[in-house]
Amino acid sequence: MIDYSLVQRISNSNTIQINQAKTRVQAALAANQNPDPADLALVESAVYKTYAQAQYRNITSFQAFSEKIAEATALDTGVVVGILTAAVRHLRKALLNGEKVQLGDLGNFYVSLKSVPADSNNDFVTSYNIRSVKVKWEPTPRFNDLRSEAEFKRVASRDLNSKVIKAVDGNEEIQFVSAESSDNAQGDSARSGSHGVNTHLTDDSMNED
Repeated sequence: MIDYSLVQRISNSNTIQINQAKTRVQAALAANQNPDPADLALVESAVYKTYAQAQYRNITSFQAFSEKIAEATALDTGVVVGILTAAVRHLRKALLNGEKVQLGDLGNFYVSLKSVPADSNNDFVTSYNIRSVKVKWEPTPRFNDLRSEAEFKRVASRDLNSKVIKAVDGNEEIQFVSAESSDNAQGDSARSGSHGVNTHLTDDSMNED
């Protein structure tokens, strides 16, 4: 069962510019200044649409994961821990050796480089121009899309849950509402605030979770 909540994100083609305007509006309000009318107009032009966002229920530790594998294979937990630890260590070594590693149904692992441009081949300095080495995962069809086997349950957002916890800690009164009502209320509040614009800073650059 996969838990999910609803989140509203900007769907405009100029999302980056709108988010930048939101940042400037918030900065102006924080400084008790009037925001630039152009920024206000840009923020007001935002069109919000609703998307699903996955919410993980808990974190399975390495030890707990190893214990589950031990139960499924009749191996000792310590042996499983040792095997997985060695697998991670050798995967890292192989990647640093420029290899593409195939791990069965899990998929393939390889590296990609992020670099800044040089004016010419002769001007390219490895230590300077190569800025990072990222690990890439290329899943097999079994992991590429779990939609056909997944079941879903709609829950409240993490932001709402956080507010509830803070309210409990502060001995404040809590009004419980349905997940649908809370999601709608959260979307309405996200678009309200000073000057009637959305000044809530979120990453609206992605249209999918």
